[in-house]
Amino acid sequence: MWHDVIVIGGGPAGAIAARDLASLGFEVLLLEKRRLPRLKACGGCLSPRVLTILGFDPGDCLEDATYRATFTFDGREPIFVESDRPMGYMVRRERFDHFLCEVACRRGARVLAGQEVKRVEVSRDGVRVFSQDSAYQGRLVIGADGVASVVKRDLFSDHHPAFFVALEGRLLLPPAQLEALRGGVLIDLGVVRRGYAWAFPKEDHVNVGVMAPKRSARGLRAALARFLGRQQSLSAGSLELLKGALLPIYDGNKKKIAGPRALLVGDAASQVDPLLGEGIYYGIQSARKAASYALRAIEDRDSLLSYQAEIDADLEPELRPALLLSKLIYFFPRFSYYVLKRHPGAVALYADILRANATYRDLRRQIKIHALESLGLGGLLRLWG
Repeated sequence: MWHDVIVIGGGPAGAIAARDLASLGFEVLLLEKRRLPRLKACGGCLSPRVLTILGFDPGDCLEDATYRATFTFDGREPIFVESDRPMGYMVRRERFDHFLCEVACRRGARVLAGQEVKRVEVSRDGVRVFSQDSAYQGRLVIGADGVASVVKRDLFSDHHPAFFVALEGRLLLPPAQLEALRGGVLIDLGVVRRGYAWAFPKEDHVNVGVMAPKRSARGLRAALARFLGRQQSLSAGSLELLKGALLPIYDGNKKKIAGPRALLVGDAASQVDPLLGEGIYYGIQSARKAASYALRAIEDRDSLLSYQAEIDADLEPELRPALLLSKLIYFFPRFSYYVLKRHPGAVALYADILRANATYRDLRRQIKIHALESLGLGGLLRLWG
């Protein structure tokens, strides 16, 4: 069977791209390598701007709303931030991704789970996608197949991402302790070298984890144990389903994500926030743009290469300040925490970023001012370019 677009990967980016195109009446095939629902290593904290760009209500997938955040440095010196509006929403990726794939299916996409793509080929006439037991043909392919993208490997071999490594699991707590954590999140900057630790409460457990650049990722298991031991609210829990994951972060280097009959979106395109590792928002944003360009390419024979320019123009001004902030915060965690503790308004501004009411550029500017005020070092400007 011939398809207008073949989308590879059933995460949020792939499901949204398939939904958008199928809604317009195109023949869309979505291939997911694992049976749904499937476990996915992810903190599962959606920023409010995700719901804005999503375009529909995810309903029962939202297990908790976050109104307060507690920041610590190696379990000490807490900073408390509260808001009368949600700063985030908690989901389990197995439920959320499955729901999004079901939405795509209801809009007309053909969703095939358990189809692991082995190879992708592009010719003048179209694309061919080979799974473990089938071959599929189409006009275009969208690679939403994550950090180990087959589309990237076969069609964009010069795309070399930088990585964070995350280790996360489910912490089981007595009901009363879990209830006390609901409505909030806990983030620690000092427990892991050049990274951070988190605790995100869900319906029946707390998602806990640590994250650091790949070159600094030794000892993550010990860092996670230290984090849990230093947080009184978490120390009595039982940890299960511990999983590791690579996060292909934005590193400031332009990477090819568009070619003849092929586009990359989300993690496959290395569009993960280098500050806190958020990838869902940028994945959905790029997926909606990819669907728009695929539509134009099908109807008007327009080039897909303009997708690259638009993604660079939209994401570069947002992610580059995040990259500069991540370098300051993770290379100088004690100093950065000192600045945040003296100026908690900067943390509140981050909440506005998550609501799409501010940008990383605004946060970078504010922290830059506070940092200079704190130490009075004009030479610190060199840290900011």
